[in-house]
Amino acid sequence: MSLFAKDSSLIIKEAEEFMIQNTPVNSTGPGSKFYALLQILKKHLEEAYTTFDFNIAIGLIYGARGRYLDYLGDIFGVQRTRPYTATVDKDHSIVKFYTTKANFGAIQSGMTVTRGTKIWALRNEERVEFVVTENLSLPDGDTEAYASVKAVELGANSNTQPNTIIYHNFAQTEVLVTNINSVDSGSDAETDENYRYRIINQKLVGATSNETALRLACLQIPGIADIGYFDKHYGAATTAIIVKSTTPTVTAATLARAQLEVDKVKGSGMNVLVIAPTYLSMRFVIDVRYLENASTQEKSVARENITIAITDYVNNLDIGQDFNANKLASIVVASHPKIKSIGKANKYFDKIYVKRSVIEVETLGDYIPSETQKLIMSTETNNIVFV
Repeated sequence: MSLFAKDSSLIIKEAEEFMIQNTPVNSTGPGSKFYALLQILKKHLEEAYTTFDFNIAIGLIYGARGRYLDYLGDIFGVQRTRPYTATVDKDHSIVKFYTTKANFGAIQSGMTVTRGTKIWALRNEERVEFVVTENLSLPDGDTEAYASVKAVELGANSNTQPNTIIYHNFAQTEVLVTNINSVDSGSDAETDENYRYRIINQKLVGATSNETALRLACLQIPGIADIGYFDKHYGAATTAIIVKSTTPTVTAATLARAQLEVDKVKGSGMNVLVIAPTYLSMRFVIDVRYLENASTQEKSVARENITIAITDYVNNLDIGQDFNANKLASIVVASHPKIKSIGKANKYFDKIYVKRSVIEVETLGDYIPSETQKLIMSTETNNIVFV
């Protein structure tokens, strides 16, 4: 916005009227010497106004605090980011209820974790509490089920590290809970310093419609780690922004928030679409051989470690990043000291499947997704089969 500048067309009109009324010059239109001089003057005046506006606004913004900074932010069309409560949708495959028994049915048939059930982590002996937001059925034949949860406390204090939410008040103590990835969608109200930085960088220096402005608009949203920027993705004057989430998959709510922020800074006439990457689910069949002195309990722990190792490796691959079977094999073998080797006949993994939508194909080893595709572990119950 312009704080003090007079409209450039009004400057030309007033100058033309003055020359006609006060001098014998009557040729003031395009092509005349007067018009050329006026255009030069207009250019320098606009530059001076821009510099003056910028300096005045900088002074006002740097001196403002709290609600007064909010007022200035509203003037420049930049709103302070409000606090958000940490939430996890069941489709994120982060918070799961599970059992070490044969299946849920071995504990009790037809169990349901009801809405409002509390789960929590301990941080310095202080509870970080969440509640289950939807009734969760625990199918008799399954050993795990993912839940939708929401933090009790507003803000970033409810963000937690992986495998720390391990307590619950569900009636069945043989049903366990954990978060296999971090919960980090909670955020505090934006500080004056960060808000001031965004106002200056996104508006006053004219950083609109470019990759930097669009990236900044997205990165202020909790849960977004980075973006992929694809100009002319759908043709001329179109841009695709592919969101890289801090979790294996990005939610529809996060995409909607990002689209809202992008629409505020995109250029007029531009079509900028915020989308999720195309997800490719991976599934494994693996043959594991143990040291001769490995006990049954040690083999069970080794299989759990292998599952975690494979899941972490795949879910942490970036959009378009190659899947390397040899590297993953090294990680798997190192996951437990009782593992002697994996695979057979010069193959580390018996089978590796890649699935897009409902179509699943077998890959022989390494896999290279396109620059808009993200590899994730299959959310199916048997995503890793031991043979």
